[in-house]
Amino acid sequence: MKNSGTAVGIVEFLGIAEGIKSLDYAVKNSDIHLLRAGMICPGGYLLVFGGRYADVYSAVRMLRAKYFPGLQNSLMIGNLSSGILESPSIGESTDALGIIETRDAASAVYAADEAVKTSGVWVRELRLANGIGGKGVVILCGGIAEIIAATEKASLLCRKRNRLVASTVVTNPHEQTCKTLFET
Repeated sequence: MKNSGTAVGIVEFLGIAEGIKSLDYAVKNSDIHLLRAGMICPGGYLLVFGGRYADVYSAVRMLRAKYFPGLQNSLMIGNLSSGILESPSIGESTDALGIIETRDAASAVYAADEAVKTSGVWVRELRLANGIGGKGVVILCGGIAEIIAATEKASLLCRKRNRLVASTVVTNPHEQTCKTLFET
């Protein structure tokens, strides 16, 4: 997957009111564009914004400094892989599924980006906080070797940040498994 060329900042707030206030503060004081913003479970607020590296870096630092006690997590990805935040993509192979479960939404985006950059896998689903108690879940698809490598690398990085809940690889998933996961 190609890189988007866009730096992305992800800031996750413990409360909704502070999150909305920070949204306004960030767009008034930084040259960024919103990619996602909204309430998340359990009673938090998620900001995802993009732009030039220096502008995103500055906005993340500014929000950390101003709202630190109310943050769940914050991070920056210098060059987000294309397709991570868009609607789920359908790839060529579902020889294997990689599932990465993180403690928060920001870490799930981080894990998805790292997995895609590691090998030729794609993100089939990226769930951010809502309906899953504030956690994040990434479901990857691809070839068996690629999924193993991508899942291991992304999981290791999340584990180092103490944000990994669990990860697993499902090889040769049954048709019913894929149908249950991906058909709405």
